Amino acid sequence: MYHLKPIRSAAAWLVIPLTVVGSDAPAQSKVRGPVSSAKQKGAAEEKPSVSAERLQQLLTSGKSALNQGHNVEAAAVLFQAAVSQAETLGIGDDRLSRALIGLAFAVHFQGRHAQAEQLAKRALTIDEMTFGAEHPHTASSLASLAWIEFDQGKYLEAERLYRRTLTIREKALGPNHPDVAQSLNNLAAIFIKQRKYAEAEQFAKRSLAIVEKALGPEHPGIAANLTTLAEVKLAWGRPREAEILFNRSLSLTEKSLGPENPAVAVVLMKYADFLRKTDRSTQGAALEARARTIMAKTPRKNVRPPI
Repeated sequence: MYHLKPIRSAAAWLVIPLTVVGSDAPAQSKVRGPVSSAKQKGAAEEKPSVSAERLQQLLTSGKSALNQGHNVEAAAVLFQAAVSQAETLGIGDDRLSRALIGLAFAVHFQGRHAQAEQLAKRALTIDEMTFGAEHPHTASSLASLAWIEFDQGKYLEAERLYRRTLTIREKALGPNHPDVAQSLNNLAAIFIKQRKYAEAEQFAKRSLAIVEKALGPEHPGIAANLTTLAEVKLAWGRPREAEILFNRSLSLTEKSLGPENPAVAVVLMKYADFLRKTDRSTQGAALEARARTIMAKTPRKNVRPPI
């Protein structure tokens, strides 16, 4: 379920909703949180400093290492350094929470799930205090924590967090914003796991309609939505509709990211499962073999669930 854009984000090969990873970055919004106007002005007028420049370098390098997937250990070191830098600046923006979220994903991919949850929860608390409980920045941290829960199979908790994310985004950004579509797609992925297929189809269709209107039917950004809806169609016993959607998703992913990207492996594995379930085991085995070849080049899944 190729949830939020790839890492990536990523469950077990989901799209990670990471601000720092880029797929779930909070949209520009006029929403105001509890941060005072004076503090906001001070942050906006902040002059570049060595520390701020270094922090941005650490965030960018950490994001790159995490997205590439082959060096999670390096990503953890970079994000830990970013956290230390951000803590010294004391600026009322989201760089500390972004660093914490990046570190949370890095340690999660190393199997340190409890620590990942603690880091993500700390980032959420910071965003709630800085921007307010109903701000898009807070929604992004919620989505990141939800993904970590989802990837561990904690579907009820992930659903609760994703529903809160959806409520915030609909209120702050409007019902047809791409970030709303991402939240809908994440919830659809959870409903598939819970075998709530009617709800999954409803959310997946609405999500796809929003991104197709916003991005266009050939934009690579809709691949995750297509995959989720394809899985719903398969669960409902509509193999022809599912295959059309899987083909579209695979084509868009290969075209935008290249044939060797781990995000392609995600779609291939799901497509292979579909082929086996429709009595085409030989074709399914071929796709799975290709997917595993791609995955072997990346020690840890580096794509998020279509969030």
